[in-house]
Amino acid sequence: QDNIDKLDESFYKFVQEKIKGSADLEERETLRILLDAITDVIKQLARSIPPELVKGMTMEEIQAEQRSRVVQAYEEMYQGVVEAAEADGYDSAVAAMYDRIDKQFLDLVAEKVAAGVDSAQKVQDAITSSMTNRMQQASERLRVCLTAGSPDAMLDKLQELGLAGEVDDAFVLLLAGNLEMAQKAGNENATRVLQMLQGRAIELRDELVDPEVGLVRRLMRMEESSARKNALRTA
Repeated sequence: QDNIDKLDESFYKFVQEKIKGSADLEERETLRILLDAITDVIKQLARSIPPELVKGMTMEEIQAEQRSRVVQAYEEMYQGVVEAAEADGYDSAVAAMYDRIDKQFLDLVAEKVAAGVDSAQKVQDAITSSMTNRMQQASERLRVCLTAGSPDAMLDKLQELGLAGEVDDAFVLLLAGNLEMAQKAGNENATRVLQMLQGRAIELRDELVDPEVGLVRRLMRMEESSARKNALRTA
């Protein structure tokens, strides 16, 4: 849904034509899964608009209406933060809705800062502070995981963190940073262990989304054809 503006009729038809023209069974099945995911997104968008408005609308018109509603929703979200901040302060107000913050909301706040909106800078500062706190907490969780002992013990600790909902974006980002440093340093043992942990962490994140979306994510990450075929067979 973050890329809904790119999922227009031409892209939809492009994928359909790719399916028809592909001689590779695996590729056709992967593209069908992608097309189903796109269809599900479009259906979700349509359900968010009153039926009397959707009737007779093209996909582009549905997307335009949805974008308008998304902008309105982010404005309401911003006003909700400002109102909550009057009672609890900006740090508490932002922390309470941190998991709902995404790039679109950050862009909205940045636009308001540039426009000189009084509350915007306070919201932006609170978001930055909350992000810093999240990264510090994730750093501690990652430290606990990496010092658990053997690779199997690390995986067990990672699984424990995942079940507790603590393998978040900040955790995965820090893990990727550690992996990059190990690769640059030429530490093969650390690289191997971190790659193993990264793979499992990403799987844990995939388990939080709809099964179809998780499958598409996994297929797009797989480089080996045999791995993709096996994933499709077991899906």
